[in-house]
Amino acid sequence: MIKRGSCCARHGALLSFLMLIGIAATALCVDDASARMLPEPTGKVILTISGKLSHHNGKGEVRLDRAMLQQIGMHELKTRSYASTKSSIWRGVLMRDLLAYVGAKGTEIEAIALDNYRMTIPRDDFDKYDVILAMENDGKQLSVRTRGPTRLIYPYDQYEELRTHDSGMRLVWQLSRMVVR
Repeated sequence: MIKRGSCCARHGALLSFLMLIGIAATALCVDDASARMLPEPTGKVILTISGKLSHHNGKGEVRLDRAMLQQIGMHELKTRSYASTKSSIWRGVLMRDLLAYVGAKGTEIEAIALDNYRMTIPRDDFDKYDVILAMENDGKQLSVRTRGPTRLIYPYDQYEELRTHDSGMRLVWQLSRMVVR
């Protein structure tokens, strides 16, 4: 004799399990839908960003050349650097725009220079201040010789609270990599 209740209970459990798998798969697809494949660089890569990103252009990281950075949008900032008494005009990408472009999801950014100098910077800095990833100084393109090709510049002249040793340490020059954490 076959018991109808046990058969239905098993089918019900199987159906519930399959529905759970379907819901999980849908959630994964929605998360993947927010991920975006960025274009590949066509020129020399001057900055690589990795870590908690929702957009990439290969192997979970974003490689950027100068033209790609310029397309994000260039901004100008007249300020002194931490160690200088003379103001300069710096041009580059606002860090908050760059982080939005790569879909950064973390709360801190580790900035790494060509000489492996590392500084962890709270992401809040980039929302609070117009920090730029500078690529030009006084109309001249930055090179490794002039502490480029990219470097972080804070608006020191506009905010007294930035004129500290700790803030000065966040001015990473010859910046080549960032890790979003």
